[in-house]
Amino acid sequence: MMKDQPGNRSQKNTIDFPVVFTYNGTTNTFLKTVSAFSNYDGGEIFFGIDDDGNIKGLPDVKQACLDIENKVNDSITPQPDYTLELQNNDRTVKLTVKSGYQKPYLYKPKAYKRNDTATIEVDALELSRLILEGKNIRFEELPCEDRRQGKRYEVHVVVNKHHIRSCG
Repeated sequence: MMKDQPGNRSQKNTIDFPVVFTYNGTTNTFLKTVSAFSNYDGGEIFFGIDDDGNIKGLPDVKQACLDIENKVNDSITPQPDYTLELQNNDRTVKLTVKSGYQKPYLYKPKAYKRNDTATIEVDALELSRLILEGKNIRFEELPCEDRRQGKRYEVHVVVNKHHIRSCG
């Protein structure tokens, strides 16, 4: 797979398409994207590169790395799997976030996902799916009870046909 260069604004929610942010030491908006990448397919965030892919550099990349590390560790629960790397002659920082196993990864305590080039909060149904995925359970495998009659059913979802049927 070929990776796009920083600055390509056609990125999706996969690791193949990096996201670009300018780090100024005060913004925490990148933490929503760390949550999204941890909850789904991972990704890369570049600091010191503008939205057009131009290298602007950071005034103090070592301090920026320390700040980014502290913000991620202090703000995302559980702690995501990530690496920080100095690039472009130590003028920029690349934050690589891996897809996590302990989903959902929360920031202020909300879970996020990528929606094309935006990072958005997941809805209640998607949050439930992430919780189940973090426990290695699929929604389709959950038992269902009819409390009125005390019967127990297994629910089978047929995704391709867009309907739900239950079997007793």
